[in-house]
Amino acid sequence: MDKDPESDYGDIDEFERDYEALVTGLIQADAVTPTIFGDEGEGGGTGTLDIVRTVVQVGDGEGVDEAERDAVSARGRESETYANNKRSAAEIEALNSAVLDTFVSPYDRFRARKKGLSVTDLSGTEWCEVQLAYRLETGKRPRTEAMKIGEEIHKMVEEEIQKSVEFEIDTEVDKWGLKLLNLLRVVVQLECEGIAREVAVFGFQKDTFFSGIIDELQFKEPFVAYTLENRQQSISSFLELPEMPRNDKIITISDLKTRVSSRMPSESQSKSYRHQLGVYRRLFVDLVEGSLDFERFLQHQDLDGDEVFSDLFIAQAISLDPIDSNVEPILEHNTLRTLYALLSSKLQKFKGRIGTELTISYRRQSDAGLIGEQVFEYDEADVEAHLTTALGFWKGTRKPRGVNVYEAFKCRHCEFEEGCEWRKTKAEEWKISKYSNR
Repeated sequence: MDKDPESDYGDIDEFERDYEALVTGLIQADAVTPTIFGDEGEGGGTGTLDIVRTVVQVGDGEGVDEAERDAVSARGRESETYANNKRSAAEIEALNSAVLDTFVSPYDRFRARKKGLSVTDLSGTEWCEVQLAYRLETGKRPRTEAMKIGEEIHKMVEEEIQKSVEFEIDTEVDKWGLKLLNLLRVVVQLECEGIAREVAVFGFQKDTFFSGIIDELQFKEPFVAYTLENRQQSISSFLELPEMPRNDKIITISDLKTRVSSRMPSESQSKSYRHQLGVYRRLFVDLVEGSLDFERFLQHQDLDGDEVFSDLFIAQAISLDPIDSNVEPILEHNTLRTLYALLSSKLQKFKGRIGTELTISYRRQSDAGLIGEQVFEYDEADVEAHLTTALGFWKGTRKPRGVNVYEAFKCRHCEFEEGCEWRKTKAEEWKISKYSNR
């Protein structure tokens, strides 16, 4: 079958042959022990002088394209930690009961003590839930060189506009007080400079507490997408759009991803990134609109909203450069309740100004150069469906699902390849289907 140049999914026959080869090799090696799918997260990288800016249309479908397979191969080469430390079939067989047979809520077992999920906890479910379940059972994965480089690039980008200051924390109340203090600084940065980075957000989604860090908020003119509705307009009409007054600009939300490859990812590969940004937007909107139930938050985190911040916290807060003449001293807002009330009043000015445009920027790990950007519209229904699916795994209402036949290439770089129960089952289903169709 020829590859459709308009398709994001590539040659399906090629992936079926790929899967058959994997399964055949597996069956020959061990008639009852197949393998699993998955690779670690983002690669890293930066790019050329030419900036690619594309508008992404969110769509459904199965499969992957050659660019995605190349990217996975690059991540696999970068992930030598996993390639050289594959788990043995016997080791994984010992995990199968907990992962697939007597599966219980991963949230209760691994996240309840943390009192919530991070937004990035949702991303693992989109790569391979079975791999995620194995990793939860075996503990924190080792940091690879790619991860370290990605962290360095994030820090470099953050420090382009702001300086990091070390802050000693004595109590949980102080920890959350620092989050609120940083959000107050975000308000000032957005008002004075039109941009803020490393923005902490938190709140409840579908009765689950989430927290995360938005890479960047920035006031921008709304991006005009090239759609069916405006296709007939001339290029000159786009170039002649009048400059918008600052008060008419909207806050856009952006995320930075680093890549080993210098190619832009496929639509299917960037799916989890879109969902991540969508959840960030929901959390930030709730904070701006005052939708967060603060009393529920205090109760969930076991915090006393009226406990005074420690002397150490207050002293450090006072020593910071004044952030705004309109922001009252920390001494007048020295509890979580009073500081949150101040923050909430300041955030009100952004009501109705948070745009639906979301942006993912990609940089090469090799030199931190910009590869390009993907710009897309926030899709409420898509994010809601994503939360429902991901929480089904985390809350244990269903067993984890591995990758489908079109994504079997992921198995090549998974540390749990040998002995994966999901892959064993899919190999058997594939054999039955193949012979029954003859």
